[in-house]
Amino acid sequence: MWHIVLTTAMKPIKLTDKYLFTSERLGFRNWKKEDLDVFADLNADKYLFTSERLGFRNWKKEDLDVFADLNADGAVMKHFPKPLTREETAAFIDRLMAHFDQHGYNYFAAEIIETGELIGFIGLAYQMYEAPFLPATDIGWRIKKSAWGKGYATEGARRCLEHAFEELKLEQVVSICTLSNTGSESIMKKIGMKRMGEFDHPRLKEYPDYEKCVWYEIKNSPSFMTYSHQESERLTYRQATLDDIPRWAAFFVDNDRLRFLGMDLEKSNEELAEQ
Repeated sequence: MWHIVLTTAMKPIKLTDKYLFTSERLGFRNWKKEDLDVFADLNADKYLFTSERLGFRNWKKEDLDVFADLNADGAVMKHFPKPLTREETAAFIDRLMAHFDQHGYNYFAAEIIETGELIGFIGLAYQMYEAPFLPATDIGWRIKKSAWGKGYATEGARRCLEHAFEELKLEQVVSICTLSNTGSESIMKKIGMKRMGEFDHPRLKEYPDYEKCVWYEIKNSPSFMTYSHQESERLTYRQATLDDIPRWAAFFVDNDRLRFLGMDLEKSNEELAEQ
Protein backbone atom coordinates (compact mmCIF):
# COMPACT_ATOMS: atom_id res chain seq x y z
CA MET A 1 0.00 0.00 0.00
CA TRP A 2 1.42 3.40 -0.97
CA HIS A 3 1.28 6.35 1.40
CA ILE A 4 -0.07 9.35 -0.53
CA VAL A 5 1.12 12.77 0.60
CA LEU A 6 -0.97 15.69 -0.66
CA THR A 7 0.69 19.03 -1.32
CA THR A 8 -0.54 22.42 -2.44
CA ALA A 9 2.25 22.87 -4.96
CA MET A 10 1.03 23.56 -8.48
CA LYS A 11 4.40 22.68 -10.01
CA PRO A 12 5.97 19.21 -10.12
CA ILE A 13 7.58 18.21 -6.83
CA LYS A 14 11.32 17.96 -6.94
CA LEU A 15 12.40 14.41 -6.20
CA THR A 16 14.20 14.24 -2.85
CA ASP A 17 15.18 11.53 -0.40
CA LYS A 18 11.73 11.98 1.15
CA TYR A 19 9.80 10.43 -1.74
CA LEU A 20 10.20 7.26 -3.77
CA PHE A 21 8.61 9.03 -6.73
CA THR A 22 6.18 11.85 -7.43
CA SER A 23 3.34 12.94 -9.66
CA GLU A 24 2.55 16.59 -10.41
CA ARG A 25 1.18 17.28 -6.95
CA LEU A 26 1.67 14.05 -4.99
CA GLY A 27 4.63 12.47 -3.27
CA PHE A 28 4.83 8.71 -2.59
CA ARG A 29 6.92 7.29 0.24
CA ASN A 30 7.14 4.36 2.64
CA TRP A 31 5.30 4.36 5.95
CA LYS A 32 6.74 5.76 9.19
CA LYS A 33 5.72 5.10 12.78
CA GLU A 34 4.81 8.78 13.04
CA ASP A 35 1.97 8.15 10.55
CA LEU A 36 0.06 5.98 13.03
CA ASP A 37 -2.15 8.70 14.52
CA VAL A 38 -3.22 10.08 11.14
CA PHE A 39 -3.90 6.62 9.71
CA ALA A 40 -5.84 5.62 12.83
CA ASP A 41 -8.05 8.68 12.43
CA LEU A 42 -8.72 7.76 8.80
CA ASN A 43 -9.76 4.24 9.81
CA ALA A 44 -11.91 5.60 12.63
CA ASP A 45 -13.95 7.52 10.07
CA LYS A 46 -14.13 4.53 7.72
CA TYR A 47 -15.18 1.82 10.18
CA LEU A 48 -17.94 1.52 12.76
CA PHE A 49 -15.49 -0.39 14.96
CA THR A 50 -12.41 -2.54 14.56
CA SER A 51 -10.70 -5.63 15.92
CA GLU A 52 -6.95 -6.13 15.87
CA ARG A 53 -6.84 -6.84 12.12
CA LEU A 54 -10.35 -6.19 10.82
CA GLY A 55 -12.56 -3.18 10.22
CA PHE A 56 -16.36 -3.44 10.24
CA ARG A 57 -18.60 -1.14 8.21
CA ASN A 58 -21.96 -0.91 6.50
CA TRP A 59 -22.31 -2.16 2.93
CA LYS A 60 -22.02 -0.07 -0.25
CA LYS A 61 -23.28 -0.67 -3.77
CA GLU A 62 -19.63 -0.70 -4.85
CA ASP A 63 -19.09 -3.94 -2.89
CA LEU A 64 -21.12 -5.92 -5.41
CA ASP A 65 -18.26 -7.27 -7.56
CA VAL A 66 -16.27 -8.71 -4.64
CA PHE A 67 -19.32 -10.00 -2.77
CA ALA A 68 -20.82 -11.56 -5.90
CA ASP A 69 -17.60 -13.49 -6.54
CA LEU A 70 -17.63 -14.72 -2.93
CA ASN A 71 -21.27 -15.84 -3.07
CA ALA A 72 -20.70 -17.62 -6.39
CA ASP A 73 -17.85 -19.71 -4.96
CA GLY A 74 -19.04 -23.30 -4.47
CA ALA A 75 -16.53 -23.91 -1.66
CA VAL A 76 -17.73 -20.89 0.32
CA MET A 77 -21.38 -21.86 -0.22
CA LYS A 78 -20.86 -25.56 0.50
CA HIS A 79 -23.29 -25.55 3.43
CA PHE A 80 -26.01 -23.63 1.60
CA PRO A 81 -28.46 -25.01 -0.98
CA LYS A 82 -26.74 -23.21 -3.88
CA PRO A 83 -24.40 -20.34 -4.75
CA LEU A 84 -25.96 -16.93 -5.35
CA THR A 85 -26.24 -15.18 -8.69
CA ARG A 86 -24.99 -11.63 -9.11
CA GLU A 87 -28.59 -10.40 -9.00
CA GLU A 88 -29.26 -12.31 -5.78
CA THR A 89 -26.14 -10.85 -4.21
CA ALA A 90 -27.22 -7.32 -5.22
CA ALA A 91 -30.58 -7.93 -3.53
CA PHE A 92 -28.76 -9.29 -0.46
CA ILE A 93 -26.70 -6.09 -0.19
CA ASP A 94 -29.91 -4.03 -0.42
CA ARG A 95 -31.42 -6.06 2.44
CA LEU A 96 -28.28 -5.65 4.55
CA MET A 97 -28.29 -1.88 4.06
CA ALA A 98 -32.00 -1.68 4.90
CA HIS A 99 -31.40 -3.82 8.01
CA PHE A 100 -28.70 -1.39 9.15
CA ASP A 101 -31.05 1.55 8.68
CA GLN A 102 -33.68 -0.17 10.82
CA HIS A 103 -31.57 -1.78 13.56
CA GLY A 104 -28.20 -0.02 13.55
CA TYR A 105 -26.30 -3.22 12.75
CA ASN A 106 -26.15 -5.97 10.15
CA TYR A 107 -23.87 -8.69 8.87
CA PHE A 108 -21.09 -6.10 8.60
CA ALA A 109 -18.77 -5.84 5.62
CA ALA A 110 -15.42 -7.00 7.05
CA GLU A 111 -12.16 -5.63 5.69
CA ILE A 112 -8.51 -6.30 6.46
CA ILE A 113 -7.41 -2.94 7.90
CA GLU A 114 -3.86 -3.15 6.58
CA THR A 115 -4.88 -3.61 2.95
CA GLY A 116 -8.53 -2.51 2.80
CA GLU A 117 -9.45 -5.88 1.25
CA LEU A 118 -13.11 -6.87 1.65
CA ILE A 119 -13.12 -10.50 2.79
CA GLY A 120 -16.85 -11.06 3.39
CA PHE A 121 -19.23 -10.46 6.25
CA ILE A 122 -19.09 -10.96 10.00
CA GLY A 123 -21.87 -9.50 12.07
CA LEU A 124 -25.37 -9.49 13.45
CA ALA A 125 -28.89 -9.77 12.07
CA TYR A 126 -32.29 -9.71 13.73
CA GLN A 127 -34.13 -12.89 12.73
CA MET A 128 -37.88 -13.53 12.99
CA TYR A 129 -38.58 -16.76 11.07
CA GLU A 130 -40.41 -19.55 12.88
CA ALA A 131 -38.07 -21.27 15.34
CA PRO A 132 -38.23 -22.00 19.08
CA PHE A 133 -35.47 -19.49 19.93
CA LEU A 134 -36.64 -16.57 17.75
CA PRO A 135 -37.09 -13.66 17.45
CA ALA A 136 -33.49 -12.90 18.41
CA THR A 137 -30.29 -11.42 17.01
CA ASP A 138 -28.12 -13.90 15.12
CA ILE A 139 -24.35 -13.70 14.73
CA GLY A 140 -22.96 -15.04 11.45
CA TRP A 141 -20.00 -14.93 9.06
CA ARG A 142 -19.11 -15.71 5.46
CA ILE A 143 -15.48 -15.31 4.41
CA LYS A 144 -13.81 -15.61 1.01
CA LYS A 145 -11.70 -18.74 0.56
CA SER A 146 -8.41 -16.86 0.24
CA ALA A 147 -8.92 -15.56 3.80
CA TRP A 148 -9.59 -18.96 5.38
CA GLY A 149 -7.25 -20.45 7.97
CA LYS A 150 -6.06 -17.10 9.37
CA GLY A 151 -8.41 -16.75 12.32
CA TYR A 152 -10.38 -13.84 10.84
CA ALA A 153 -13.84 -15.35 11.44
CA THR A 154 -13.13 -16.10 15.11
CA GLU A 155 -11.47 -12.73 15.71
CA GLY A 156 -14.29 -10.88 14.00
CA ALA A 157 -17.06 -12.86 15.70
CA ARG A 158 -15.57 -12.18 19.14
CA ARG A 159 -15.41 -8.46 18.38
CA CYS A 160 -18.98 -8.40 17.03
CA LEU A 161 -20.18 -10.22 20.14
CA GLU A 162 -18.46 -7.60 22.25
CA HIS A 163 -20.16 -4.89 20.19
CA ALA A 164 -23.53 -6.61 20.62
CA PHE A 165 -23.28 -6.74 24.40
CA GLU A 166 -21.32 -3.63 25.31
CA GLU A 167 -22.49 -1.13 22.70
CA LEU A 168 -25.89 -2.41 21.51
CA LYS A 169 -26.80 -3.74 24.98
CA LEU A 170 -28.42 -6.89 23.60
CA GLU A 171 -29.51 -9.45 26.19
CA GLN A 172 -28.61 -12.51 24.13
CA VAL A 173 -27.23 -13.58 20.77
CA VAL A 174 -27.89 -16.82 18.90
CA SER A 175 -26.16 -18.54 16.00
CA ILE A 176 -27.17 -21.36 13.67
CA CYS A 177 -25.59 -23.60 11.05
CA THR A 178 -26.33 -26.86 9.27
CA LEU A 179 -25.34 -30.05 11.09
CA SER A 180 -22.53 -30.64 8.61
CA ASN A 181 -20.97 -27.20 9.09
CA THR A 182 -18.50 -28.19 11.77
CA GLY A 183 -16.23 -25.25 10.96
CA SER A 184 -18.85 -22.68 11.92
CA GLU A 185 -19.89 -24.72 14.93
CA SER A 186 -16.27 -24.69 16.11
CA ILE A 187 -16.23 -20.88 15.95
CA MET A 188 -19.45 -20.73 17.98
CA LYS A 189 -17.73 -22.76 20.69
CA LYS A 190 -14.57 -20.64 20.57
CA ILE A 191 -16.50 -17.41 21.19
CA GLY A 192 -18.23 -18.87 24.22
CA MET A 193 -21.62 -19.91 22.84
CA LYS A 194 -23.53 -22.87 24.26
CA ARG A 195 -25.11 -25.56 22.08
CA MET A 196 -28.85 -25.50 22.76
CA GLY A 197 -30.24 -28.07 20.34
CA GLU A 198 -31.29 -28.95 16.80
CA PHE A 199 -34.25 -27.78 14.72
CA ASP A 200 -35.68 -27.99 11.21
CA HIS A 201 -35.06 -24.69 9.45
CA PRO A 202 -38.43 -23.53 8.02
CA ARG A 203 -36.77 -21.78 5.08
CA LEU A 204 -34.94 -24.93 4.00
CA LYS A 205 -37.83 -27.39 3.78
CA GLU A 206 -37.25 -27.78 0.04
CA TYR A 207 -33.63 -28.77 0.69
CA PRO A 208 -33.65 -31.90 2.94
CA ASP A 209 -29.85 -32.10 3.01
CA TYR A 210 -29.70 -28.67 4.67
CA GLU A 211 -32.94 -28.52 6.66
CA LYS A 212 -31.59 -29.96 9.92
CA CYS A 213 -29.66 -27.24 11.77
CA VAL A 214 -28.07 -26.67 15.15
CA TRP A 215 -28.42 -23.53 17.24
CA TYR A 216 -26.18 -21.93 19.85
CA GLU A 217 -26.79 -19.16 22.35
CA ILE A 218 -24.88 -16.80 24.61
CA LYS A 219 -26.35 -14.37 27.13
CA ASN A 220 -25.07 -10.97 28.17
CA SER A 221 -23.88 -11.55 31.72
CA PRO A 222 -21.09 -10.41 34.07
CA SER A 223 -19.24 -13.63 33.35
CA PHE A 224 -18.94 -12.77 29.66
CA MET A 225 -15.29 -11.86 29.16
CA THR A 226 -14.26 -9.53 26.36
CA TYR A 227 -10.86 -8.70 24.98
CA SER A 228 -9.72 -6.15 22.45
CA HIS A 229 -6.41 -4.72 21.34
CA GLN A 230 -7.35 -1.44 23.00
CA GLU A 231 -7.72 -3.20 26.33
CA SER A 232 -4.31 -4.83 26.02
CA GLU A 233 -2.69 -1.40 26.40
CA ARG A 234 -4.11 -1.21 29.92
CA LEU A 235 -2.98 -4.67 31.04
CA THR A 236 0.24 -5.82 32.69
CA TYR A 237 1.62 -9.35 32.63
CA ARG A 238 3.57 -11.34 35.21
CA GLN A 239 4.57 -14.89 36.07
CA ALA A 240 1.85 -16.87 37.87
CA THR A 241 2.51 -17.76 41.52
CA LEU A 242 1.03 -20.18 44.05
CA ASP A 243 -0.89 -17.25 45.54
CA ASP A 244 -2.99 -17.18 42.36
CA ILE A 245 -4.48 -20.67 42.94
CA PRO A 246 -7.71 -19.50 44.70
CA ARG A 247 -8.46 -17.01 41.90
CA TRP A 248 -7.84 -19.60 39.18
CA ALA A 249 -9.97 -22.15 41.00
CA ALA A 250 -12.90 -19.72 41.01
CA PHE A 251 -12.26 -18.89 37.36
CA PHE A 252 -12.37 -22.47 36.12
CA VAL A 253 -15.68 -23.35 37.77
CA ASP A 254 -17.43 -20.70 35.65
CA ASN A 255 -18.69 -22.54 32.55
CA ASP A 256 -19.41 -19.37 30.59
CA ARG A 257 -15.79 -18.31 30.97
CA LEU A 258 -14.55 -21.70 29.84
CA ARG A 259 -16.76 -21.57 26.77
CA PHE A 260 -15.43 -18.13 25.85
CA LEU A 261 -11.93 -19.58 25.91
CA GLY A 262 -13.06 -22.40 23.61
CA MET A 263 -12.55 -25.13 26.22
CA ASP A 264 -14.48 -28.38 25.95
CA LEU A 265 -16.68 -28.73 29.02
CA GLU A 266 -16.94 -32.46 28.38
CA LYS A 267 -13.27 -32.95 29.18
CA SER A 268 -12.20 -34.31 32.53
CA ASN A 269 -10.43 -32.17 35.14
CA GLU A 270 -7.24 -34.02 34.34
CA GLU A 271 -7.47 -33.05 30.67
CA LEU A 272 -8.15 -29.42 31.59
CA ALA A 273 -5.13 -29.43 33.88
CA GLU A 274 -2.97 -30.61 30.99
CA GLN A 275 -4.07 -27.60 28.96
